Amino acid sequence: MNDQDIEDTLNIVKSLFSHMKNKDVFLKNALNLLSYRLLTKSSLNTNMEKMFISKLKIEVGFNSVRKMETMFKDMEQSRDLMNKYKSKDGFDTLVEVLTSG
Repeated sequence: MNDQDIEDTLNIVKSLFSHMKNKDVFLKNALNLLSYRLLTKSSLNTNMEKMFISKLKIEVGFNSVRKMETMFKDMEQSRDLMNKYKSKDGFDTLVEVLTSG
């Protein structure tokens, strides 16, 4: 899919989300799936993931999507720490830390 197709799909999902009664279930599943994609590096487009989180933030507020935004920061911090460790000790090890409540 190109970026426009992805954005159109995200807008449809956001529209459906706005009509849902139980938004917490959707957010919990979205959080679990995002964590899986981040840990397995199966996300095709990180910028689109962040755009979707921004759309959800507008719909439900900052506190509801704070964990999702924090996961991206955690992955970046984990990557930086592993690069420092690798350059310091010369070991080729991969450890990723992703925190979620």
